[in-house]
Amino acid sequence: MAGANPRVLRGSGLSTFVMDHLKAQRTNELDNVHKKLDKVFPKAYTPHYDLDLAKYWKDALERAEEDVKPESDGSPTNSKKRIIARERLNDLKLIKKKIEELGEKYRSSCIGEQFTSLPIETRQDRLRAMSKLFASTPEQLETFTPGSHDLELIKASCAYVHEFQRTRGYPSQLPYSVAMKHLCYMKAVATGSSKTLCAWIEPALHTHKAWVSGSGKLYG
Repeated sequence: MAGANPRVLRGSGLSTFVMDHLKAQRTNELDNVHKKLDKVFPKAYTPHYDLDLAKYWKDALERAEEDVKPESDGSPTNSKKRIIARERLNDLKLIKKKIEELGEKYRSSCIGEQFTSLPIETRQDRLRAMSKLFASTPEQLETFTPGSHDLELIKASCAYVHEFQRTRGYPSQLPYSVAMKHLCYMKAVATGSSKTLCAWIEPALHTHKAWVSGSGKLYG
């Protein structure tokens, strides 16, 4: 008995069942696919730290730390440059704290079997809530304009760096769940050949499925 259903055996005098043929073929094809994947993704996985995605956070932090240092010409410690640099450092600390808090909420509500077993609508609602939290700006920021492009890039870069360091390189979905657009922008700019398009133009650039299938005909 297999559960509540009796195990049905095919008569010994009959030929091989067609579904058994299909199962054997499927197993063979799956083995071939696994072999190809093992070559592309070796088991000895080495995490890749993407400098292009880390650059915005790293540069902002290093620049502020450098500007806070005493000048060689003996300029006063309360110079305008240093005051702004100290405010910028404080802003960056607030941003990092916000990312850390977001990460805790993300791990408690958007990871694990309890999350994946939820209805798709519930999962989407939770992920949207995380994105809204990421998009919100700490009210205490002094040197950033809320919603500015630079601020959003630094926040996205901070999320990538923080999660990479927290997981010691093990892939984390958080940065890509809340800041995918900005991470893609960073990578596109890093290639040196990116183009910006209006949203209403982009659909016109899609390749028709007829060409993808190889028929070479757009109609009929």
